[in-house]
Amino acid sequence: LNEDLTMTFVDAAQPVNPNTQTFFWRTDNDFFGGQIGGMMEFWYTPTFQVDGTLKAGAYLNDTSTEVGFRNNFGQPATNGAADEGEAAFIGEVSLMATWSPTCNFRFRTGYQALWIDGAVLASEQVVATTANVTAGSPVPITPNAGATMFHGIFAGLEYRY
Repeated sequence: LNEDLTMTFVDAAQPVNPNTQTFFWRTDNDFFGGQIGGMMEFWYTPTFQVDGTLKAGAYLNDTSTEVGFRNNFGQPATNGAADEGEAAFIGEVSLMATWSPTCNFRFRTGYQALWIDGAVLASEQVVATTANVTAGSPVPITPNAGATMFHGIFAGLEYRY
């Protein structure tokens, strides 16, 4: 899970050659571990199936975070970086319906949710780093781990031969 976030602030009081300040955050999460899960069929006929899956895993999240500050009014660029590892959890749940009009084609649709806890996200580093920025000196970084969720519907076509 990699994330980049950039914010640029422009001094509107100077319409010609305005002062700008740019902050950027880059995070990289590499998960090492294992998961266990299961699948259950709720309804099964030769042409139509409804099933669900549930998966959970424990991981070591090897994170790296990079933070920077740049401006155009004479202050030198400031950067900082940190690497650390911490525990993480990833869980997934889905519900899917499958229709098989022939023995070779299958149509699938459903809903899926993926939850990641223990990820270092760029947006969660903003408050922790911007309050402590001094031009020309390293940015103090203590990566803040949080949680995120991805979810939505899906659809697909499968061909078997």
